[in-house]
Amino acid sequence: AQRGTFPGDMRLKWGADTVCMGFALFAARPQTKTLLDRLLVKFETQDQDPTFPRYDDQWGINHVIDEAGVVWAEPKGTGDDEVQEGYVTLTVQDGTSARTNITLLQMSAYYRGKCHGTYDSETIILHCHADKHGVAKLTSLSAANILFLIRNWESRLANASLPTFAARVAAASHDKPQHHSSGEPAPPPQPGAPRSFLRRSRLAAL
Repeated sequence: AQRGTFPGDMRLKWGADTVCMGFALFAARPQTKTLLDRLLVKFETQDQDPTFPRYDDQWGINHVIDEAGVVWAEPKGTGDDEVQEGYVTLTVQDGTSARTNITLLQMSAYYRGKCHGTYDSETIILHCHADKHGVAKLTSLSAANILFLIRNWESRLANASLPTFAARVAAASHDKPQHHSSGEPAPPPQPGAPRSFLRRSRLAAL
């Protein structure tokens, strides 16, 4: 998963970064099911806990792994180019115990924070701070110069026969960053224009 700073109480308690749910991979294993079952229980009982932000997956997952006795490796690897490792031991459905490893990825490649319009060539994901509403996210990505969706991307996808994911991405995006908040219409992509940024860049923006 990406590394985050929320919830602050867990970060302070651990002296380590938290699990960020913007980009996270869960292995399909019995102990993962146990972990997520505990998260669902958290959601079901959240009205009894006034400190629980309503249905906040990141608050929940970090508190669940804390309650499961997460152990972070030392040193904790909090530098931007370091990976932070930990684990929890959980009892699965058959009554046996199993370890679930937790890896928090290096911030330099899987960035979570304020986006300034520049990023390192090794950046794989930019997860910019923004209001959770769609328009605010578009404005934030546009200001950071990392928004490639064209203005009418939804209608282009709805009205076209696009058999592959790559074809859908190509139809909805442009080679150059788009500025949706400027009021100026975004230039349409040229038919057949090479999507060079898709081939050379691993960048994804959330």
